[in-house]
Amino acid sequence: MRHKTYLSQRLSRSSYFGLLILVAASQFWPAPPQTSGQWVWLLLSVAPLLAFVQGLRRQEPRSLMLLALISLLYFCHAVVTLMGKSGNQDAAFVELVLSLALFFSGTLYARWRSEELKMEGAK
Repeated sequence: MRHKTYLSQRLSRSSYFGLLILVAASQFWPAPPQTSGQWVWLLLSVAPLLAFVQGLRRQEPRSLMLLALISLLYFCHAVVTLMGKSGNQDAAFVELVLSLALFFSGTLYARWRSEELKMEGAK
């Protein structure tokens, strides 16, 4: 694995886990969920990220590309929260940065790793 592919993989993983922790923690802060509807919202907000855990572990370029596209949903959520007057603005800014980092590093990793796999297959 080339150095730039390795760095993009590391950035993808760190931004993925950061976004996962932030999204889960934002459901519990400032107060933990009290009703079953809040638990459902927690599951709905974390499930799209959890669907790609195996793809991250296997270092599959396709999984990273799909995860990068899913990160755009979190980007949209962060922009709406930042533009609105309600919600935690600081957490929304961190979500914005993490989702953009995940998008760019994920797409770059998918591209570079796919090229590497094609070159290995041609040998």
